[in-house]
Amino acid sequence: MRQAPMAMEVARRLLTHEVGEGQDPEDLAKAAESACQKLYRQLAKLIGSAGFQALLLRAVSLAKAEFLFLKRVESEPEAGTCLKGLLESVQGRDPGVVKDSLIAMFANFISLLVTFIGEDLALRLVRKTWPEVPFDDMGSGSEEAKK
Repeated sequence: MRQAPMAMEVARRLLTHEVGEGQDPEDLAKAAESACQKLYRQLAKLIGSAGFQALLLRAVSLAKAEFLFLKRVESEPEAGTCLKGLLESVQGRDPGVVKDSLIAMFANFISLLVTFIGEDLALRLVRKTWPEVPFDDMGSGSEEAKK
């Protein structure tokens, strides 16, 4: 799945925010789990737990096509683990490749979400989840969306 530039940028910003100063594969995996849990808490209200899990599993599946080391990653958000197996899957991997894989996974998720609920609502929910992250230059008011 080719992600929209907007989805890639949103994914990059939210992962960068969650990981902070940490850049090793384990830090990135923990940041991805944290981001996923936050999205789950926000989106399960709207699309339900099963809807969230379906989108997440599809997003992970799409990322696996390019990043084979994600093949053991599963999702169990109701059990408290959004990305089961991720930490083990990224250990010993190149941090840049891990970061790219997680950005691709979240971009897939955001692209799928946009397909189902629209860009405006999807971005509004992301902004609500991370009010401290600057997303104001994105969405229907941005130059990208006007094209």
